[in-house]
Amino acid sequence: SLIESMEGKRGIPRLKPPFPGTRGLRGFPTVVNNVETLANIAPIMLKGADWFRSFGTKSCPGTKVFTILGDVRYTGIVELPMGTTLRQIIFGYGGGMKEQRSLKAVHLGGSSGAVFDESMLDIPLDYDSVRIRGGMLGSGAILVLSNTVNMRDYLESVLMFFKHESCGKCVPCRIGTARLCDMVKLLETAANKEEILNEMDKLARTMNKTSFCPLGQSLLFPVQSIHKYFGDEILRS
Repeated sequence: SLIESMEGKRGIPRLKPPFPGTRGLRGFPTVVNNVETLANIAPIMLKGADWFRSFGTKSCPGTKVFTILGDVRYTGIVELPMGTTLRQIIFGYGGGMKEQRSLKAVHLGGSSGAVFDESMLDIPLDYDSVRIRGGMLGSGAILVLSNTVNMRDYLESVLMFFKHESCGKCVPCRIGTARLCDMVKLLETAANKEEILNEMDKLARTMNKTSFCPLGQSLLFPVQSIHKYFGDEILRS
């Protein structure tokens, strides 16, 4: 969709193959990387691959840029070795919770990532460790939510973001995001909340398998994780 926009077209994803490396911007081979990847090239060239691999874990060497957001004393951006834990980042570099609040949840990896509770604070933040626990590092965003946050309301805000960002190209994402927004509103007053949560999980799984691009596919992570870790809170509300 970025290449489509650069060519003056509507910003929707392309059918692949061909991949950008074969046929990209204006039909020429195009390499698409994020800034973090490009920023690593110069120090690796200067100091060598072994130097870079001396950081991090055996399976995920190197460093990762994390953005600390939310109900912490200090927000900001830090570059840390792969394998650093959420606890170290939140209570070390983030200075802990602000205004004597307690930690309720951490939304890891951006809107498309999973939402964990405090039981996951000591997992090493590398691609493998997060993936086997049903999440992803993604953008490296760490959004810290305190005990003042209503998790049904938070889930609604996440779903509204996906609905707004959907390009509308494929039916599963275009209709699925709208339907999920309708369903999460029902959780405010409905008597059959558990049934609604299960239906939301089912719809998110369908979108994961049938959506054209990662936007609709990745919505599964926040929906399922909030149900898993905070479903009881939503049922009681």
